[in-house]
Amino acid sequence: MARPTDSELAKLSLWPGGINNVASEAMLRGGQLRSAVNVDIDDTGVPSRRVGYTQLAAESGAHSLWSNGVKMFYAAGSNLRMHDGVSSQLLYTNLQHDVPLCYATIEPNTYISDGTVALCVRNDGSLRTWGVTAPEGPTYATPLEDVGGMTAGDYLVAITYSNDLGEESGTGPSLRVTVPEGGGIAVGFPPTAPPDAVRTRLYISKPNGTQPLFASSFAANAASVTVGRAPLGRPLDTQFCAKLPAANFAAYYNGRLYIASGDMLQWSRPLAYGLLDEAYAFQKFMTNITGIAAMPEGGGGIYVGTGTRMYFLRGKDPGGFDMVEAYPSGVVSGSLVMVPATALNIETVSLRVPVWMSTTGVFCVGGPNGQVLATTEAYFSGDVGERAAALFRSVDGINQVLVSMQKPLRSSKLAVTDSASATVVRNGIEV
Repeated sequence: MARPTDSELAKLSLWPGGINNVASEAMLRGGQLRSAVNVDIDDTGVPSRRVGYTQLAAESGAHSLWSNGVKMFYAAGSNLRMHDGVSSQLLYTNLQHDVPLCYATIEPNTYISDGTVALCVRNDGSLRTWGVTAPEGPTYATPLEDVGGMTAGDYLVAITYSNDLGEESGTGPSLRVTVPEGGGIAVGFPPTAPPDAVRTRLYISKPNGTQPLFASSFAANAASVTVGRAPLGRPLDTQFCAKLPAANFAAYYNGRLYIASGDMLQWSRPLAYGLLDEAYAFQKFMTNITGIAAMPEGGGGIYVGTGTRMYFLRGKDPGGFDMVEAYPSGVVSGSLVMVPATALNIETVSLRVPVWMSTTGVFCVGGPNGQVLATTEAYFSGDVGERAAALFRSVDGINQVLVSMQKPLRSSKLAVTDSASATVVRNGIEV
């Protein structure tokens, strides 16, 4: 069959209104489309065929792609890999299969977790765990007579571990030991230190004191030490703290690493990103958390998405957070992505803003003080799934937030589904 000539084809105007699958066919405004497949539409409404792609790395089952602006990370099977745009480096081989990863950057480190494993990657690809495993405490603290020159009294003895980055662990209860006048203390260390520990730090109180103070540090494989009178330093401030656990979501905000799993939001100690105060550093929500994002500029706060609502914790520190409901629909898990504010033509003090798909299929943008703009509510509603993957893409002046759904739950309740198919021909050539 002969292809029609240009004069026989219908000529359509531009589509500056973009996609509208919410309004009825009769209510569509000029310059709006119901849907478009493999087509990019710029801000002026000019359509163009979506460009192709080039394979960067041959990986089976790759997922959880993410970049800190310097290196790209992704999972493939049980492997964690880092890519610099030229080659791929294997970092870790024991991830959970097909479980999404979360990421947070705290220069020069990238914090990564799959909910079971918690890894810290430096820019050179060297690997650490989050924080340092805590010892239960000294194995013994025994008084010594006529050795050490200590003042008579009761002393508290505690130990912590530190890693090669200087991060310090928590610890369990102190041991109490009664020392005679002029005596000392023999302290036993655990027989095996964890692999992330390089030093054991010893803390001892003043006679009859209530606060252990830094006394000295030793190699992590030291078996025991003898302690006598010596200058004491800073107080032990990590007692009863634990190692920050693995998580499903992570974000850095105002000197702390925030994490979420299930219905629980937790946060690290200030500037101690692997250390958790279990007794106080948490907040529970009514339903499972499906995404978190930090807004460091402007008013500041943390967005916490759940399956039913988006909340905003306004404030600089957990002790002063004011929680408000920011949007009355939930967040599709994995759909939240940080986007440059300039790419959305939004005037805000924030350099980047969170964008997510709500459980009603609407794209939303979060502002610096918890204001949410449901950007597509009036004209677009997408299908939603149990989980999503999202990224921001900027190519040839076209900015896009791409969302891929997994395990579809339902088609959008708001979308209209009438459609038509067409072939675009220009100068006798299909474009």
